[in-house]
Amino acid sequence: MRTGYYHRLQQKGMLKDEDLEPDIGPFSYYLEAFSELSSCRLSGMAIGPIPMTAIVEYCRVFEVEDFYEFHWVIRKMDNALLSIEARKGQKEKPNGSNNPSQTNHRKV
Repeated sequence: MRTGYYHRLQQKGMLKDEDLEPDIGPFSYYLEAFSELSSCRLSGMAIGPIPMTAIVEYCRVFEVEDFYEFHWVIRKMDNALLSIEARKGQKEKPNGSNNPSQTNHRKV
């Protein structure tokens, strides 16, 4: 039986079943870990990958049983996110800036 804040909102008709996050079963473990590890990214001009040292330390602290599987899943998720962010960055550039031979300087 479900209880709690969201369940009460559902009972009152303020929240529908389709508004709830989908149940993704055992994968929720990886999403929570990925979210936590994402806080370890270096900040700069663009989003960077999750450092390997952060993954190793996470596995140590939370006693992850299969490091190689965990590392593989987190890297796949991270690579997908980095790919999406890179595509978004390309779309946001003004026209012509994708070509490094072009500049904004007038030729004399």
